Amino acid sequence: MTSLQWSDEMTLAAQDHCRDIGSQRLVSHIGTDKSQFWERVGRYGFFGGGAENIAVGAATGMDFMLQFYIDEGLASKGHRKNIINPNYKYTGIASCKSATYGKMLIVVYAS
Repeated sequence: MTSLQWSDEMTLAAQDHCRDIGSQRLVSHIGTDKSQFWERVGRYGFFGGGAENIAVGAATGMDFMLQFYIDEGLASKGHRKNIINPNYKYTGIASCKSATYGKMLIVVYAS
C-alpha cells in the first residue's frame, strides 16, 4: 500500500463543502448548490476517480478517524474502504463547525 499524498487543492474542495453543509445543519455528499464530490474537486483541477468521507460529532481527530474506520451501522463499510483503497493517491482534509453536531470532518480522496 502506498502513502497518500497531501493536496492543498483537495483540501480547499473539502473546506468549501464543510463550510457549506456544516452551516446549513446538513450531513450530505450533495452541496447546497447541488454539487457532487467530483464537481467540487474538479473546481480545483482533480478529475477521475475519488471519494468523500464525512463524519460528525467526534471530539478529536483520532475519534473521527476511528469513526470512519469502524463504520458502525454501515453495512457497506464504505468509509473504511475509502481509507484503504490503493487506487487513491491524493487526499485533503477539512474540519469545521456543524450547526447540528458541533464538529464535522470531511476527507476527500482522488486517484
